[in-house]
Amino acid sequence: MLSMRYIESIYAELAANAALVLLGVACSLLSRQVAAQAKAFEDAGGFTERLYRIRSDRRRGSGGRREEGNTEVTEDCRGSRRFAL
Repeated sequence: MLSMRYIESIYAELAANAALVLLGVACSLLSRQVAAQAKAFEDAGGFTERLYRIRSDRRRGSGGRREEGNTEVTEDCRGSRRFAL
């Protein structure tokens, strides 16, 4: 028969391994997110650059909708801007 101490050590080891797996998955997902954000920044520019483009377009009278790479910029009925990636 297994002692209670041995069973507790098995559960502790399983919990530690599960935590390490979850940490590895989280690190991998964060790395992918940072890489995707870096690519989006290179392709479409930063917030200030996109805001400048929108304001320039509005001054030129090209309306409130425009596509920039994979980013669609729309203007709703209240005049606020939205960026959809």
